[in-house]
Amino acid sequence: MAGWRQAVELALTDEEIEMLAAIARSRSEPARRVDRAQMLLVYRETPSFFAVGQRIGVHHQTVERCVERALAYGALAALDDRPRPGKEPTITPEAKAWLVSLACDKAKDHGYPHELWTTRLLARHARENAPAAGYKCLANLAQGTVCKILGQEEIKPHKVRYYLERRDAEFEHKMAEELLDGAYPAATAIKLILNNHSAHISKESRTWLATRPAGRFEFTFTPVHGSWLNLIENFFFQVCTFGVASHTGSIQTGARGAHHGRYRGRQSLSCHPHMVLQTR
Repeated sequence: MAGWRQAVELALTDEEIEMLAAIARSRSEPARRVDRAQMLLVYRETPSFFAVGQRIGVHHQTVERCVERALAYGALAALDDRPRPGKEPTITPEAKAWLVSLACDKAKDHGYPHELWTTRLLARHARENAPAAGYKCLANLAQGTVCKILGQEEIKPHKVRYYLERRDAEFEHKMAEELLDGAYPAATAIKLILNNHSAHISKESRTWLATRPAGRFEFTFTPVHGSWLNLIENFFFQVCTFGVASHTGSIQTGARGAHHGRYRGRQSLSCHPHMVLQTR
């Protein structure tokens, strides 16, 4: 006749008891961890596999295996499943590194018209070219496997993040100093005609001008309401409207003809070329 199974003494520290109690009450932990934590706590009070199994609602052999793991690996380690050998990975770490490096390149650099990789295109390219590169394990690479490998490295080749490079805050000053201040003799006065751009009237620009000798630069700003360059546009408008029309043989009648006559009369009385100054 077989003898009674003797209870196994399970010693737990205060810290382990506190952590097991928190896991046993948790609503977010996996169910298997909650059940095993309850088994260990109940077994500590009632050292009987059969009694603990009835109270928790599991088989007594399940309780026995949980207690044995706690004795062998510790109470907290007994809450998780032991690692199983499983199937040996067919894709080597070197092949994964090659695939990740390939995903960091642009598709057009490998002869494709695409700007970016897609996981399907990347998988097809790897199947066709990986064996020649020495990675035969990628010969049957699937699109889903590509997603898993790139996801582990947090790489998304189909998404590109752009950034704006901040320009040098002293670019305008350096440019003026290089092109103007350094290109003319120190005694030469430089006169500039500028619009009212913020870079021309900023505090930084005025501070830089204060460091130059007096009379070195003279700024003339065009009016805000209408630039003097509009006179040139007005001149060409009149030339195109009246001057060119007279050469096409069109008949000027009514107010348009009268305006055309006044324009030609005014031009004949004060005939002089319009001079436009271009400054650098």
